[in-house]
Amino acid sequence: MQSFLTLLRKTRLATYSKSADTLQRFGSLSYKGYQSTMPIKFDKDGRFHIYHSETGEQFLNNLTRINMVFIGGNTMLLILELTSPFFGYWHGVSLLATVLLNLLGSRMLHYYSTRMINNLWLLRDGKTVEVEFMSAFFLAKRQRCTIRNFGYLAPSRVYNVSVFTY
Repeated sequence: MQSFLTLLRKTRLATYSKSADTLQRFGSLSYKGYQSTMPIKFDKDGRFHIYHSETGEQFLNNLTRINMVFIGGNTMLLILELTSPFFGYWHGVSLLATVLLNLLGSRMLHYYSTRMINNLWLLRDGKTVEVEFMSAFFLAKRQRCTIRNFGYLAPSRVYNVSVFTY
């Protein structure tokens, strides 16, 4: 089995060689960019669908529903405890803390859900991808990125990534 670097070297060598069969085997580089030997069928918008999260959206919907049930249930218990204290007012304070923690959990759910990829498309130029992110509470966001900038969306352990030049 060949490593990725070996395959990359062969691809580069094949593009500069004059042999037609190696060009067909490994693809070719031209002024238009990388030309794949495999036919890629783009849709009417000029996109090729690469990735779809199969169960991610359903999992996110279930987490949102469970969180809303806990917020609604604990809010009702808080209202009932404040209107007719059965256990004393100290129990209302703990229910208030539970509701506030659930609201904090909603914020965390929104933060992480907007960073999860639902769909990924390759655009016709071969250098750009369109990314559709999930969202727990609002509409999904779409963003177009060049492939080299795609890695800079995630936080990095390297400091000052924004000042890097390429």
